[in-house]
Amino acid sequence: MQGTSVPHCTVCGSDALETSVVFGLQPLSTGFANAPQSEIHAATSQLSLGYCRSCGTMQLIDRFALEALRRKNPAVRFREPVAHLSQLAEKLFALGVVEAHSKVLGLTYIDADLLNVLADKGCHAIDCVDFEALAVHQANCGLESIAPLVLQPEIARKIRRSKGAIDVLCARFVLEHAESAYGFMTALLGLVRPGGHVVIEVPDASKMLAMGNHALIWEEHFTYFTQASLKQLVARLPATLVDMARYPYAYEDALVLILRADGAKTLETPEPGLESIGTVAENLHAFGMEFAARKANLHRTLSGHIAAGEKLALFGAGHHAAKYVNFYDLAELIEFAVDDNPVKQGLFMPGTDLYIHNSRHLLESGISICLSMLTPEAEIKVRQSIPAFFERGGRFILALNLAKEAGNA
Repeated sequence: MQGTSVPHCTVCGSDALETSVVFGLQPLSTGFANAPQSEIHAATSQLSLGYCRSCGTMQLIDRFALEALRRKNPAVRFREPVAHLSQLAEKLFALGVVEAHSKVLGLTYIDADLLNVLADKGCHAIDCVDFEALAVHQANCGLESIAPLVLQPEIARKIRRSKGAIDVLCARFVLEHAESAYGFMTALLGLVRPGGHVVIEVPDASKMLAMGNHALIWEEHFTYFTQASLKQLVARLPATLVDMARYPYAYEDALVLILRADGAKTLETPEPGLESIGTVAENLHAFGMEFAARKANLHRTLSGHIAAGEKLALFGAGHHAAKYVNFYDLAELIEFAVDDNPVKQGLFMPGTDLYIHNSRHLLESGISICLSMLTPEAEIKVRQSIPAFFERGGRFILALNLAKEAGNA
């Protein structure tokens, strides 16, 4: 499969893009298959990460073509963090962004969690865009298709006609999927009434760089925001910045941006103290230099467990797990993958021969170590569901933490 090299920055539109980390040919991390990779040879594309020399925004340089990203099982849905949503909802009420009578619209299924919290706190005029109803030819569209749809003038008009004057538009964890973050944000601001608000949420890439977690790179995330680069985007938008906040999580913090659609320019120039382009370049260079060393050290660490008679499984078959296995070439060291999502069970991990079992299989497999791709919160629930695995001496090792420890070995 032919990939594509991105010609322009997602934020400022410049063609001054610099490649920092080359991951080589990679399979789609949502490409779950009915047969092992050794039999079907699923398509791959070059994947690389870099930055814009004009504004400093981190982004994919080489990646899959957009059309290829749509070739996924439509039943696979992505979960995003929710622990901070009550706090966010309270802030929206406190700032006067949301009131009891406000008409609030969610852009995708991911926004349902926030809409439910707002409803519980007294705002009941809530709704969500139904893109299948608006664009029948895009049935089962994923997050990669949202920005292209919103950027179509006729689709935007349909949303405004069907939903009326929108006071608040919520768009959680979709901006990073847009080929043009600037164009998409401008279109979102045009969906709300004058003086209305847009609430944006994106993953913060700062911890990814600091911890050297290459597996958090994903072909469907085109832009990797930090607070500094998000402000670079805001500086270019016809809107007023009402609030920006970070909510901490184990591997990726959540950045929340609240904008008022009033046609004003918040920042004519980047504010003092924003991360310099030189710093971005240095951080990405270090991130890239760690890649080969971490891969070698992970192989040495896991091979040591195997030499000691231990058998390894991968717990969690999401896109980050696929990247972890494929970036570091770990498939031959792992017996199988485990996931309790019935949509994935009975399939093979993307790009590998790793069959996906449910967690009950651990009890009869002789596995002694699970490389866990779970969040700490999810792992607590899993431990409660399979106590017998741990009672017989089974262990969970947080895979992303192991990657960091191996890199420091």
